[in-house]
Amino acid sequence: MSDNPALEEGKPYKHTVMNERFCQHYAGASNGNGSEAARLAGYSENSCATIASALLKKVHIKKRIDLIEQEALDAAEITPEWVLQQLKKNAVSAQEDNPAASNGALKLIGQHAKMFVERTEVDTHMTIDVSASSDAELDRIIAANS
Repeated sequence: MSDNPALEEGKPYKHTVMNERFCQHYAGASNGNGSEAARLAGYSENSCATIASALLKKVHIKKRIDLIEQEALDAAEITPEWVLQQLKKNAVSAQEDNPAASNGALKLIGQHAKMFVERTEVDTHMTIDVSASSDAELDRIIAANS
């Protein structure tokens, strides 16, 4: 249990004015740049990066930023469905005049729908010195690698 009752589960953490400014700028004008958000919030120019890093590790700060970002999306009525519809319109309307733009929209739609699987080629070749091995050991090595 924490010495600070505001940190107990179920109780909201009270942000300082500077922390709130940081959250607002991080979610807004600084576009996710922690150092810039700290500077705009009024923290020392010399310690912006350190302060931003420390603040972004705090759960209550991350939750507050998430809430600010979600509120902005809600206010603008931007939902995942709306974004997909816009991408679909862009893909269709750009097919003839700008195939690259159409393909870009289709790629984003496909990524959202998890239609593409990242594949990585793995080289599993290995060299085994068998010059001092018995026939039984060679049989075991072959069986283990087949």
